[in-house]
Amino acid sequence: MPSHGKATLQPTITIWIKLSLALLVLVGFVIFANRYVGHVLTIRNVDYFQFVEMGRASKIGGIEAWVHGLHPIGYPLLIRLGIALGFNATQTGHTLSIIGGIFLLISTYALTYRLTQDYWLSFFSELFLATTSLFLFYATLEGNDILSAGLIGISLVLLLNHPKHWYVYWAAGLLAGLSYLIRYTAIATSAICLLYLIGLAILSKYRENWKYVAAFAGGWVVGAALQLIPSLLVTGNPFYSIQGHNVWWHMAGLSNFATEWGLAPMNISLLEVFRADPWHFLDHWWRVFRSFWLSPDLLLLDTPLRLF
Repeated sequence: MPSHGKATLQPTITIWIKLSLALLVLVGFVIFANRYVGHVLTIRNVDYFQFVEMGRASKIGGIEAWVHGLHPIGYPLLIRLGIALGFNATQTGHTLSIIGGIFLLISTYALTYRLTQDYWLSFFSELFLATTSLFLFYATLEGNDILSAGLIGISLVLLLNHPKHWYVYWAAGLLAGLSYLIRYTAIATSAICLLYLIGLAILSKYRENWKYVAAFAGGWVVGAALQLIPSLLVTGNPFYSIQGHNVWWHMAGLSNFATEWGLAPMNISLLEVFRADPWHFLDHWWRVFRSFWLSPDLLLLDTPLRLF
């Protein structure tokens, strides 16, 4: 009996050691981030001033102040909350990005483990992400990018849950909706997740899979409601944004927001941009996706490690 107890305890201890290594990566990242930006008093991201102003306007303005074509209201509300709690705007921005970085590291570890069932590969994947300059840049910069990515990352982890429960899919949808509330572009990943669940439901002979589709969609609507409702009331379109303008601008190869932003047609929709030149649209996004792997200035590690 004693020997059996030791045999049972040994794998448990090994698992906790491996999980502790993953935790050390998180701790190391937080220490680095605090030392890197903890003393910074200035705002480095020009767009962040607009977020701060939106947060201030959401308090003193009407519901129209909650609707903006480029940025949803979620991130400005978090800045407003941080300032109300006694932090300054810069500290709030840094804290939110660090939290987003933690979410993204956790989701990287969890996703890798769900796909491979290998603790060591999960640990090295998390460690690799934590050492990339692209991650470290956004995870310490005032802005909504990394927080939105972290939320959608946790959402993807929940989508791979086993055994299946409807409330886990609802939680996944909720996080994806919150990601949209932080950054409009999260709607692309959310739509892919929904299509994935619909595809599984169509291919499956079990009707209960449609319950998971409904749970994800319902959770998403709840998470994004703070933007969907004001947008509907003000513009008549719950998904109102001017992302088409933004994408057209980038596809045209423009780079100076101060002097060239007005060159793009303001009211063009994303669908219209796609219809105008589908191949250029797809090529643009493929180059954006590919740039992470092929641009040596984005990573601290060099080939072949950066291809990992």
